[in-house]
Amino acid sequence: MSAPRKRKRTSESSSAKKELAGSADAQSASLIKGGERHTNLWYDDGNIVLSTGNMLFRVHRSILSRHSPVLADITSAYSPGRAASSSEDADIDGCPIVHLMEDSEDITHMLHGIYDYRHYADRKQLPFAVVSAWYRMGDEYEVTYLRDAALARLAACYPTTLAAYDKMQLDDPDRPDRPIAWSPSQDYDVALFAQNQALHPLLRTALYECCAGPPGNLVIAVGPGASLDAGILQRLFVGRGELARQRAQQALSFLEEPRQTCRKSSACRAATKQMVYTAYRVGMLGDSARALDCQDDFIGAAATEGICEQCRALLQSKHREGRERVWENLYATFGIPEEL
Repeated sequence: MSAPRKRKRTSESSSAKKELAGSADAQSASLIKGGERHTNLWYDDGNIVLSTGNMLFRVHRSILSRHSPVLADITSAYSPGRAASSSEDADIDGCPIVHLMEDSEDITHMLHGIYDYRHYADRKQLPFAVVSAWYRMGDEYEVTYLRDAALARLAACYPTTLAAYDKMQLDDPDRPDRPIAWSPSQDYDVALFAQNQALHPLLRTALYECCAGPPGNLVIAVGPGASLDAGILQRLFVGRGELARQRAQQALSFLEEPRQTCRKSSACRAATKQMVYTAYRVGMLGDSARALDCQDDFIGAAATEGICEQCRALLQSKHREGRERVWENLYATFGIPEEL
């Protein structure tokens, strides 16, 4: 996967945040002080309080500054014992308050990653909520190791090459060592996340996975009454039909009669016709969007029915080339701007 999109320089990207952080006096000090103190992220020796939503975090400015140049810039104006604003009440126990605009759960996951990174990084499996927050907050606050760790887990579950995708397909999605814990709505959740973050290689694979099952499965997985993103739905509506067409014309093009001459041409033609009949009988020729399914085992089984080795190799080569074209076309299939 290509590197994450470039962000503004730290001095520029944090200036707006610093203005918002310094506006704690514009809020009701009593409401801020009445916020919930986070159980695990309230350190008695902390010297600065982060406020977001109704959650308060008492943390250490030096630790934040070491891990995030953006937080270092935001908190540089505050020092222990001095209020975070002109309001005399905008501090807690002498610790200045810095108000952040992000969701409290995202900030929680980021701070856990900063304070206890090794504990989380060593875990074979993390929830998608943690991984997505690490990417968003790691990108927003330039905690690069959190962003990169999240990207690595996402790419392992939603590969950016066909070879890696084939390897992943052999694994059980419910296996305990999957880098991101599986959930029924995850394909859609990752697609929406990737669309919002402009992670186009990731979006390509997630959208394909959304199309791989029956259309109704997506609605069931996301949940009744859930509002689905219009952009995602448009991509899926167009992409599903296009994948079905490419599956027939590209991935399954090996079902055509052999065109080369071989020592057993009549037997191979007869066996190929039988293979087409078998494919029809088992539902392989139905209106399916699973254009990347590997049919090497199916072709191999046909070799035992009279297809010679030369023709079997040709069929597998045509199938492989067809799947590669489908993969290469996924950006256009879903209307995604291709990576430069």
